[in-house]
Amino acid sequence: MQWPWRRRRFQNTDYLDLVPARKVESEPGSDPARLLLLLPRFRDPILGRILQPRLRQHRRFIRVPLDPRGSWLWTQVDGERTVGELARGFRAAFPADVEHVEVRICHYVAALESHGLLTLRSSVRYPAIAQIP
Repeated sequence: MQWPWRRRRFQNTDYLDLVPARKVESEPGSDPARLLLLLPRFRDPILGRILQPRLRQHRRFIRVPLDPRGSWLWTQVDGERTVGELARGFRAAFPADVEHVEVRICHYVAALESHGLLTLRSSVRYPAIAQIP
């Protein structure tokens, strides 16, 4: 599945073969099935280093709430599973929402990545180049 906004970065790569990894932490919300993503208030290298530690604990982060499906997906993102594996797991965990699962998961992961909450890398690992003696 090719996505037009990723052509330059992941050219000739299927989006379902990409591996998402978390960039921010999370905490449980008021409902155990819902998580809150902790987005640092200042992400700038200078302001983040100077101002972020000086803020009060409850003001350091912007809390982004996730719905139960997004919370499930966030807990499954570990930097090892591909987007395709996440879609298969989502299909098993939420059998009522099986319509267009791959497309929905791809759009959700792309939105999280564009907001700086996830990073994506290719699941294809290149073998180490042997040193020539």
